[in-house]
Amino acid sequence: MSATAADRDPWVSERLTYRALEEEDQAFILDKLLVDAGTRLNLLPSLPVPPGKKQGKKLWEHFNNNTLMTAIVCKPLPGAATSSFDEKQRPTPIGVVCLLSSAERENAHHHRATLGIIIAPDYQSQGYGSEAINWALDFGFIYANLHRIGLNVWSYNERAMRLYESLGFVHEGRQRDFGWMGGRYQDQITISMLEDEWRQRRETNSGIVHR
Repeated sequence: MSATAADRDPWVSERLTYRALEEEDQAFILDKLLVDAGTRLNLLPSLPVPPGKKQGKKLWEHFNNNTLMTAIVCKPLPGAATSSFDEKQRPTPIGVVCLLSSAERENAHHHRATLGIIIAPDYQSQGYGSEAINWALDFGFIYANLHRIGLNVWSYNERAMRLYESLGFVHEGRQRDFGWMGGRYQDQITISMLEDEWRQRRETNSGIVHR
């Protein structure tokens, strides 16, 4: 029997759970996400400044006010429920994933969004990023009625590009010498996934049609 959106908890994936952004997450963003220089430079391509509370608050406000959906990516404690509001059993936050979409009503008919994701350095290279991206794609196409989910990747970030390619994202274009990063001009590469591509990939990998 094919699974449908109604059969699944929309805030849980295989190993992770996803919760709402809370005001106290400003400290998590600053202390766990922006503490890594590489992550900070990829995320904030403006002129580098030492990280501080103002920077953490600005990013939190962006997530809170300018996205279609922002979720804190969490790893449940061993033996605990995947989602719990008990402070002693609350899942450990390990990252943030969001879908950025135009808030203007006159642009809603485009049904497109930009993907954003950050995984804390201690939890990278463990497959959590891939899992959270797949979850965001499922959320966007099943629940948010999106048609296109895209993002931009700096040309020097070959590791990220390999990840997105492995998940089925398609190259759309390259803006040459788009930004000054790491002592040289870097290209910015645009990639995306369309709903039909997502659907075909899910059917091929699992035999399940979501919807």
